[in-house]
Amino acid sequence: MPLTAEIIKNLEGKSFNALYDQHEEKWRGMVTTAETYVRTCLPQGQDARPADVANILTSAVALDTHFRRHCENRKIHGDTG
Repeated sequence: MPLTAEIIKNLEGKSFNALYDQHEEKWRGMVTTAETYVRTCLPQGQDARPADVANILTSAVALDTHFRRHCENRKIHGDTG
């Protein structure tokens, strides 16, 4: 999903940019791992699409301790449980 100006503003309003900055190396590693996993599931020669990676990554981030704590501390609800 492309990030629109509105989505970015909403994320910043909930300090997700600060969460990202605090753990940037971990988040980048999660993206790399998700891309690798998606590629193992695709037929040879087929490219991984951003949406394919995002589907895997969304589940992984939802389970992450830092993400969950961030949501709990800010009383953010939704797909976070």
